[in-house]
Amino acid sequence: MSDLDDRDRREIVDALDRESPAARTDILATVDAFRDWLRRTLHLIFLKTHDDLEPLWAWLRLAYA
Repeated sequence: MSDLDDRDRREIVDALDRESPAARTDILATVDAFRDWLRRTLHLIFLKTHDDLEPLWAWLRLAYA
């Protein structure tokens, strides 16, 4: 998944875990919604991954299914 390391992935998961279940569902509903959330919430990580975001989004959707 792009240039993310384990710490970046952990930071994303922790940020998602701080969201309510309803908000998390909305965030992960589409790759665009996830992109917008990541850009606002973890901008430096967004910059690392914005060109190859779909695999990360797909992995997170499965993790939170």
